[in-house]
Amino acid sequence: MAPSIIWKGEEKYEEARVGRIFNRKRPNRFPAGVLHAHSVDDVIYGVNLAREKGMKITVRSGGHSWPAWSLRDGSLLIDLEHLKELHYDPKTEIVTVSASSTGRMINVDYLSKLGRMFPGGHCPSVAVGGFLLQGGQGWNCRGWKWGCEMIDSMDVVTPDGKLVTASETENSDLFWAARGAGLGFFGVVVRFRLKTFPAFKAMRKTILIFDAKHYDETFNWFQRTCPTVDLDVELVYLGLSRMRCLPDSPGKPSDPLLVISATAFKNTIEECADALAPFLQCPKIDEALVHAPNIPTSFKEEYDTQERDNPPDCRFWANNAWINGEPQEVTDALRHGFLELPTPDSYTLYYSQAPVRKLPNMAFDMQTPHYYASYIMSTDTTGSSDNFCQAWIQEAFYAIDARHGGPGGSPGQYLGDSDQMTRPARIMSDEHWDKFVKIRQKYDPNGLFSGFNVGLGIGENMHVWEAARRVNKGVKGKL
Repeated sequence: MAPSIIWKGEEKYEEARVGRIFNRKRPNRFPAGVLHAHSVDDVIYGVNLAREKGMKITVRSGGHSWPAWSLRDGSLLIDLEHLKELHYDPKTEIVTVSASSTGRMINVDYLSKLGRMFPGGHCPSVAVGGFLLQGGQGWNCRGWKWGCEMIDSMDVVTPDGKLVTASETENSDLFWAARGAGLGFFGVVVRFRLKTFPAFKAMRKTILIFDAKHYDETFNWFQRTCPTVDLDVELVYLGLSRMRCLPDSPGKPSDPLLVISATAFKNTIEECADALAPFLQCPKIDEALVHAPNIPTSFKEEYDTQERDNPPDCRFWANNAWINGEPQEVTDALRHGFLELPTPDSYTLYYSQAPVRKLPNMAFDMQTPHYYASYIMSTDTTGSSDNFCQAWIQEAFYAIDARHGGPGGSPGQYLGDSDQMTRPARIMSDEHWDKFVKIRQKYDPNGLFSGFNVGLGIGENMHVWEAARRVNKGVKGKL
């Protein structure tokens, strides 16, 4: 029996279009129809139907992409919410999951009972489909691995409607391209087989909160210290408003505060304390508004915190950049983002990836020691603050992009928290991009899958300022 499709104009279309979109800032883009797949055969049917009717295909696993990539005008949207699979093989230590499975489903609800874990996304509602295809910046990827490195194999419905397995030994070119393609992948992944590792018996964290006046000293110290810290520690430097992290403290709710968060994953409390010991040496520690060393936590608590910090009833603007430079150059480049947040609900973060390690051979290859992202949030449901929030995030990243990849500038971005429609940027090196394009042409020569949603008339895998240089060689433009 053919699966049902809700076509534009029919009852329940709007719920099918945006009901599972996490971001309340929902774009005015309208698929021709939405197919809710309940089986692999339903997915194959949808791919064949779209090809026959000349429609583009988009895919939705969890609906958590900030710019709602699954919404494209006139496309057939294949929604994988009802395609469910989750089981573990103790012999291979591999967990098989459907693309709509979330990190909380996999780790808290399932693997924790088996003494295993998988480094999925931080937000509990992030499904693994988009997360893994864009690279998988999950729990402690600095020390463990990017999520896409944990894929043993995947089952993919290709543009010709065939179900194939992709791995290092089967359809290896498709496997190479999938790990890093994100929204640009030219197939529907219906099943992942993921490597797992033993769950840690102890999770502890150290939290330090500082007044904004200590930005230079604490952030520079943090960057210099991170490369020396135990690789089982996730390292984050955050900019938050007083309202969000210390609402009862004296001062204005909108005052910027700075948070150092270090989470250790070990098997004993003592090992956690040793791993977190470097943070006892943080400068200005005596002036910290909060110093909470080696406190207990768990995956459940961390997922609950992420859910609280990213509520589903907000309007979001997100973007990110890999940053080049020495500590003070990075500190100067990100000053605006950390100290001048546009709304009390917003936050920015810096993940240390130091020491940077060599990645395996896959499409995803963009990284530096410094990862920066802004998450601008508004609780205004009317949309009256949209222009203000959009202008802020554009200004913040314009300042970075104006450095043209030099010190304090960005060589590219991570697809996960990006918006290629408003800020196109590189996602791969030239070498990997050329290879990716050849593989895409092999599998999807007619462009059945919608691909990268690149705006501003810019070509794929290109910075705005690079495009300006190519058009006006020798002419210095604004970017």
